[in-house]
Amino acid sequence: MAQAADGIDDSEQGLASGLVHSSGQVGIALVLAVVTALVAAGAGGDDFGQFRPGVNLITPVAVVGLLLNLIPLLARRRRS
Repeated sequence: MAQAADGIDDSEQGLASGLVHSSGQVGIALVLAVVTALVAAGAGGDDFGQFRPGVNLITPVAVVGLLLNLIPLLARRRRS
């Protein structure tokens, strides 16, 4: 959250926080809907195979999210 509000005027901090949280919630809802559809499409399997399409989608999404959070932190650390 501190990264999203960095450089924002104090009077706009609440708006920035609301936008970041709302965007995150919409993104989470969309990914959850897609993963649920993928898992439901693979339903009927008797092993982990029915979950494989969902896991194949979630893994890169999680890695991208991790990188999007780590890159600014590492860049900030180099500057200081």
